[in-house]
Amino acid sequence: MAFSPLLERLDDFEESVLGGYRDASEARLLIGFLIAWAVLAAPVFPVTRARWRALSHHERVLWAFAGVNLLLFAVVPASVFAGGPTSASLVFEIHVRHAVIAMAVLPALASQGTSRRRARWATAALAILALATIAIACVHLIRFDREARGFDQVVERIPFGARLIALTWDANGAVMRTMPYWHFGAYAQTRRGGLLAQSFPKMFRNIPVRMRADAQVPDSPASLESKPYLYDYQAFGFAYDQVLVRTGKTKGRDRFPVFPYQLVFEAPPWQLWRAIE
Repeated sequence: MAFSPLLERLDDFEESVLGGYRDASEARLLIGFLIAWAVLAAPVFPVTRARWRALSHHERVLWAFAGVNLLLFAVVPASVFAGGPTSASLVFEIHVRHAVIAMAVLPALASQGTSRRRARWATAALAILALATIAIACVHLIRFDREARGFDQVVERIPFGARLIALTWDANGAVMRTMPYWHFGAYAQTRRGGLLAQSFPKMFRNIPVRMRADAQVPDSPASLESKPYLYDYQAFGFAYDQVLVRTGKTKGRDRFPVFPYQLVFEAPPWQLWRAIE
């Protein structure tokens, strides 16, 4: 099991609920939603024994359910591994589910005991925040689409049926902070076919898909997707003829003692390397 510190989890709470942008827009939206909810829930918030007793059985269950999920967000492991933290995962990012569940329950906890005037203001605020959330999400999606377009130029130069390794040094980019580029090697395989060195069946032991025992493909590290420095040509890299790199300033061959590939196409920060024949 792997645990992340509580302060780190709290810092990522808005990311768990809304998405994971590099700027502070989602944190501001979440604060706005919580303020609007607090205005509605203040008259029924069970801060005293009398208020708790005044709640119906179903309302008590909902309050307890929300509280339990907030507690689980703080204490459950971030990931569960099979055979240790260096092996394939069974479940990943467990705690973030509880943040989403708790936030989804909150509106039901403020449905009664609110004056009409307060409810009108809170409803208007929620409507404005909802529209702002949609607009901000659209802006970030447009920005991310523009940032990632270079990938289309690179992937079209990957031969069909290639054996591909993806080395993702920059997994976030300038828009997101949830490592979206980890998955682009799989997108390349989806569009061009062939074999990918790193895939979900290698990362997660609970997926009912396995590589055939007679495939004669050397094992690559289960965490190669997130740790490209684990690439080793002599151990497993020799089995692949294409290397897709998302990088910064340093080119692939400068990072490894053995890297017998030549750069065939570049659309910064994407690079495509082909085995030297």
